[in-house]
Amino acid sequence: MEKKLGYTADSMTLPDKERFYSDLKPMSNDTLKQFLREYQELTRRDHGICHLEKSGQDLVIKGDGCSVVITQTDRTGFYRYAVDIKYDRGFYLPLLLTEAEASLVLTAPKLPLIETSRGDSTFLNLPRELRENIYHFALPPRELGIKDIDAFERQCFPVAVGDPSGYFFQVGQEPAILGVNKQIRQEALPFAYRNTTFCLDDLDDAVKVLVAVGQIGRDNMTSLQFPWESKNEIQSTLEQSPHSSDVPLELPSLHVSRCIQLLKRCKRLEILRICLDQDIFKHVSTSKFLTDPGIEGLCGLRHLRRLEVVDLSDETLEEHPAVKQLYEKMKNTRVSDKAVLIDTESFYREALQRIEDQDRVDRDLARKALSFVFYAKRPLKLEELLHALGVEPGDKDLDRTALTEKHTLLSVTAGLLLVDQQTYNVQLVHPTLREYLEKKSSNHFLEHEASFALVCLTYLCFEPFRAGPCKTEEGLDQRMRQYALLSYASHHWGDHFARCRKQGNVDEILHFLESQESLASSVQVLYAPQHRRIGWHEEFPGNFSSLHAAAYWGLEDVLAAICQEGTEINSPDSRGMTALHLSSQRGFVGPVRLLLAQGADKNSTNDNGETALIWAARNGHGQVVRLLIASGADCMVEDNEVWTALHWAVINGYDELVKPLLEPHSGLGQDETQTTKALILAAEAGSSKTTEMLLRQAADIDWKDEEGSTALHWAVAAGHEQTSALLLKNKANANSRDNFDNTPLHWAIPYSGITRLLLEHGGNTDSANNTGQTPLHWSAQAGLEATTELLVQHGANSNAQDEHGVTPLHAAVLGGHEAVVNILLLNGANANVMDKDGWTPLHAAIVKQHGALQNQLAPKTQNKARFVDQMHKRMNDENERALLEEMAEKKSHGSTVVSGLRSAVNSGYRQRVLALLDGGADIDAQDPIGDCTALTHAAWIGRDDFVELLLENGADPNRREQHGRTALHIAVKHGYSGIVTTLVDHGADVDARVHSWTPLLLAARDWWFQVPDYLVKKGADVNAADYHGRTALHWAAHHGDKRLAQLLLQRGADVNARDRWGKTAFQWAVANWQVGMADLPEHAEAVVS
Repeated sequence: MEKKLGYTADSMTLPDKERFYSDLKPMSNDTLKQFLREYQELTRRDHGICHLEKSGQDLVIKGDGCSVVITQTDRTGFYRYAVDIKYDRGFYLPLLLTEAEASLVLTAPKLPLIETSRGDSTFLNLPRELRENIYHFALPPRELGIKDIDAFERQCFPVAVGDPSGYFFQVGQEPAILGVNKQIRQEALPFAYRNTTFCLDDLDDAVKVLVAVGQIGRDNMTSLQFPWESKNEIQSTLEQSPHSSDVPLELPSLHVSRCIQLLKRCKRLEILRICLDQDIFKHVSTSKFLTDPGIEGLCGLRHLRRLEVVDLSDETLEEHPAVKQLYEKMKNTRVSDKAVLIDTESFYREALQRIEDQDRVDRDLARKALSFVFYAKRPLKLEELLHALGVEPGDKDLDRTALTEKHTLLSVTAGLLLVDQQTYNVQLVHPTLREYLEKKSSNHFLEHEASFALVCLTYLCFEPFRAGPCKTEEGLDQRMRQYALLSYASHHWGDHFARCRKQGNVDEILHFLESQESLASSVQVLYAPQHRRIGWHEEFPGNFSSLHAAAYWGLEDVLAAICQEGTEINSPDSRGMTALHLSSQRGFVGPVRLLLAQGADKNSTNDNGETALIWAARNGHGQVVRLLIASGADCMVEDNEVWTALHWAVINGYDELVKPLLEPHSGLGQDETQTTKALILAAEAGSSKTTEMLLRQAADIDWKDEEGSTALHWAVAAGHEQTSALLLKNKANANSRDNFDNTPLHWAIPYSGITRLLLEHGGNTDSANNTGQTPLHWSAQAGLEATTELLVQHGANSNAQDEHGVTPLHAAVLGGHEAVVNILLLNGANANVMDKDGWTPLHAAIVKQHGALQNQLAPKTQNKARFVDQMHKRMNDENERALLEEMAEKKSHGSTVVSGLRSAVNSGYRQRVLALLDGGADIDAQDPIGDCTALTHAAWIGRDDFVELLLENGADPNRREQHGRTALHIAVKHGYSGIVTTLVDHGADVDARVHSWTPLLLAARDWWFQVPDYLVKKGADVNAADYHGRTALHWAAHHGDKRLAQLLLQRGADVNARDRWGKTAFQWAVANWQVGMADLPEHAEAVVS
């Protein structure tokens, strides 16, 4: 017979005493009702029940070997009682309980005792739901490494588990010394297993443990880790080859099939981590690895959520080709293997039958839970699902005493639901379960989706929401936290109703929409921004009527009913959006057709100048676009950023919409400006099909936008080789210059294929931009080996100098690109060319501390003895190093090309930025070879509005560019006081340093009006010094800014601070003839006194 085993004190490291706090959810409604009945009966019989005191005094009850201390806390809300159950064995169970639960704790010592031992009567008489919550909190996740497997096997698990407090005691000869009730142990065991990761020595030990833990262990084990090897088998192999010094590694075969069989019986096993010796792949081919019986067995573990393969040092092997193929094989096996599907169908059928066999209450709860998770438009959080399950038709508010407990939910659903421990998302146990439930044969099991829709609508109709939208940020935040389902219901109630059209539903919806306060409360949450900012609670549109709501959700029957009431069809909300805008934006053909038939203005514009057609084209709703065009919508309307429906369709890649928008009757095909702008957008989007169509419309292939860029510039910058080839084939100018004299060859350097195309079509390798940089400069600085090779092979000048005298070799050294340096030196680059500061490439290598490049360049550099030692000495001085690094940064700038989000910011297209963010664009991303983010670029070009927009959407105000500058450094350097204020208000670090410069030092040095004063008032370090030891006070004295000097002194600036030349701020003032600063020392004394 299989033994049962457990944990011992020897196998765990625990402090002498542990105290576990749990903020429990209330008991279920059924449990509470049962308790109240028993409580009332006991009270009627006068069993001496202790009633709760209202005086705030502690109430202490002595029990069998324990005491209960109840304190009425000053907490508001549901949990108003603190309860400590104190046992005589030195541990505590502190709880926060409701009044009903606190009453139950008081009552427990008076109830007739069931089988208990020593001091467990108080605990055991609590409702089981409450006890299981305590187990959950009292048995935190832990890792158990089992070394002595034989000793471990000998332990008797039922008497070794210990108390529910989390203590684990060494088992003695007399099990009674534990004083722990058998029932408690049986309840606590599953929680102990689920919260423990078993770490074993090898496959042999895994088999022993999986046998020893018995069925209860295998049923509840969730995490297991062991090396995929058998030490016994290895030892046997070595004994058989005693004279061999190199025994090849092999995959194990001993006990493998038994191990796989046992793992298959671990139904709750979520994570299996197997460790492999990396050298195994030197002896075992990938094909042999994948066809090994043990590895194939691992692929067949149906219930496993994640298989992790790591090496013996615990580093992942997921990138190893063999392991990658293993993961792919597992994926394919689970999706396509018919045997697996048959097996899972059998499992699901049995699980559903177990649900059906439960009592009516549990069966209905399970059906409802599985239905809600199945129909949900996004993964439901655990608390959202529990709230949904607690709603009944006609409820006016949430009955928190009726909420289901997590463990009850998981129990009644027979293992078909899982709760992710990191995200708390509730999900079906496996994707194949969704496929199974979608089959017609099993549809009878799920409730109709309308039931979930009605739950959402009932929730939105709760009395608290009839008060209307919250007036403060705190109020809305509290409402959304207190009512967990509010956000989901506000976002998706209409989605669920749109799938189930019934007249009864129409009546329910109209009842909700008639309450402007309830509707507005929901709309406030619907439009709440993902990234909260000041005033985020006011981000929703006003005047959002029932007509708007029906159009937004595409509820055609509801919309028809509202239109019959004579509602003004073109009434806009506070943002200018009409019902036609909303239905077109969301792509609802039926509602759009209905609104047009009712006389909706097809050319009405909102506050951004957008028509319904623009919104339909922007979101790719082809049927709606054709319907609007057929009804006479004006295709020529431009929004506030001068974009038409055609432009939005092109940039978002909706090629199929271009043709109807270019039809002769639309007017767009005859407008050269519209078609040529569309050509540039098509090139940026990489749509060869649309590009060719627009070229046939005679669009000017070399037309330039406001930046001087042509379609070819945009195509090559985005890496669209096919579109670039099409444009070049149609005679696009390969040497066209933008406003900064950049050619397409500059923009193409990240893509060697496009670079080759341009060179074949006459691209000039030595064309310099307005800073004197050639494409080779940019390629060398970015470390692009293939492109650099191509350029020098086509005659690019390796010694060309930019405005700073920097050559491509300098640029490659500054970037630390050894391979590119080699290419340049082999193709004639001169290591002795000096820039305007007298730097050779060797100087750059020393400053950037590239040791290998120093060794490579030293033999090729003349007169190096005169400067090498001096440069190393300067680099050893912290301030000198900062100065040299700042000089290096000025020489290191390469490509200034921006793409995607950065491009939209650069062009000032607010709506395009929002569209990219809605599409999932990384707001903090940098360009492949540039170093700016959207935020730092917005700061650089001085766009206050875009800086604020990006920050409000989650941009990191302290994200640094490649050279260490933050957006605040950039804004301060250019004197953009408004941007400085916005950045600091959003958390920018006022003391962030780049090459020793803080924003305050930069502002004081460049003497920007108001900026230094603002930074000082925001707490900037007034005594920070640059690499020459100069403080902000030195710079104020230098400029004669008496007001700033006084402010700095008031904030604690050191008037006696000296720079590297020993000068104080006063001496700087004298040296610069700043007469107004003559009283600086006296003013300092006055401040001190």
